Amino acid sequence: QSAITSLGTLTGLTVDGDIAPNTTDTYDLGSSTKRWSELHLKDYLYMPDDGKIRLGASYDFQFFHNGSHSIILGKTGHTYVSAPTGQSVRLTKSSADNAAAEDMLVANADGAVELYHDNVKTVETYDASDYSGITVLGDEGGHAVINMYADEGDDAADKWQWTAQTNGASYFKNYSNGSSYEYNIKMIGGGAVELYNNGTKK
Repeated sequence: QSAITSLGTLTGLTVDGDIAPNTTDTYDLGSSTKRWSELHLKDYLYMPDDGKIRLGASYDFQFFHNGSHSIILGKTGHTYVSAPTGQSVRLTKSSADNAAAEDMLVANADGAVELYHDNVKTVETYDASDYSGITVLGDEGGHAVINMYADEGDDAADKWQWTAQTNGASYFKNYSNGSSYEYNIKMIGGGAVELYNNGTKK
């Protein structure tokens, strides 16, 4: 190995081997006034914990791992994640090097937004010709349930539940007794409507 103290001004440089600074980890490649136009890498960009990719004039957008968590940090303005027509933006659970082991949220461009629980789709938006809203999906053979908590559910009476059963019934319940949900209204598809007072059918 030989030491090169200065190369002066070069029109190009080809290196067959590694380029490494000394062990102080204090030297820069380029500067704030002398910048490389493009950086092309074949495999990896590696940085240790707390090493950051910083974008913007004031480092307004950053990517880093702090040793415990992976962080995307937007410091000014909105943070946009967009998808082209016909594609989707996905929030997924990773497993080893598989970035899409399980879906958690899927936002389809020009289409539905889907929410998943443990990789099972439970809520999706829809837009029909004359109405729009959300669909709550129960597991195969199971019920679909919407829980509604007034005042952050601070009191038992604040908690309401709307359920669609797989047997064709739908009902509203309240948790006012503090131990279990009680019927208020029960509706049977193609059948009766039942009204309850304090948990007793009237």
